[in-house]
Amino acid sequence: MNGLFLASLGAGAAVISSAGGLSEFLNYLTSGVSGYFADRIGQRWPLAFVGYGVNLLAVPALAFAGHWQAAAGLIVVQGVGRGIRKPLVQAMLSYTTRQYGKGRDYGVNTALDHTGRTLGPLVIAG
Repeated sequence: MNGLFLASLGAGAAVISSAGGLSEFLNYLTSGVSGYFADRIGQRWPLAFVGYGVNLLAVPALAFAGHWQAAAGLIVVQGVGRGIRKPLVQAMLSYTTRQYGKGRDYGVNTALDHTGRTLGPLVIAG
């Protein structure tokens, strides 16, 4: 969806692929850093909320991006937010598997994640 959105704002193929690639690169880079940092300070929840906060600001701001430059920047920021929160959430989920079971925990998490990805853009579009 990001590529189509950038194209609708006039971005070319090089910009679309560069923004997506940089977003994924920073996602993987910050995943390792945030996981290591959270283990060092022993605080996963506050750091996870930072990641959610970054996405909470970046994703809705895409709706107001009038130029492809702003949208590309927000897509990159979105990757950073995802990279901060994703490994921490997965680590926290791993601690609950004893009580609820691995399949159920990850299934519910994935279902909620996909529901949010589907309903979020529909709510904003509406």
